[in-house]
Amino acid sequence: MRLFSDNRASSTAVQYMLTFTIGLLVLSSLTVTLEDITERQEEKITVDHLEYVGNEISVQLLHQHRLVQDNDRTESIISDAGGSVSGGGIETTVYLDTPEEITSQGYSAQISSDGNELIMRSSQLSIETSVPIDPSIPVRANSGATGGKILIIYDSAQNELYLQSTDGV
Repeated sequence: MRLFSDNRASSTAVQYMLTFTIGLLVLSSLTVTLEDITERQEEKITVDHLEYVGNEISVQLLHQHRLVQDNDRTESIISDAGGSVSGGGIETTVYLDTPEEITSQGYSAQISSDGNELIMRSSQLSIETSVPIDPSIPVRANSGATGGKILIIYDSAQNELYLQSTDGV
């Protein structure tokens, strides 16, 4: 009769299953939590890098605008002094070497439709951020380029700067 009243084996098996289940639940919740933290960190790093590259492009647009203004002032001074300037203005193209990828994914830079912002977009994570452009800079709305070698071109006929990818050249 002692054989039927022995419950030690079932209690060990139940205890093992409970411990295993609780451990599995703890491990699963930790995995989900860490995955979420990692994903948010990747998004933040992507936004930071997009803003950095966008600021670099915005600063180069400002430098090109100042170069064009300086050239216009020089032409005006020469004309006021009775001289003449040949060549019909300045044509500038700047090759801006930006990273081809940010956090292992492509991106693009596009001037907004009102010309006051540079919209930076990540191609795979669907992350978008904007960087202000000095409103005094005449830019071509909706012009843009993908990451890598970006051209900043001054169009003297339209008196505006615009962005273009080197693959479009």
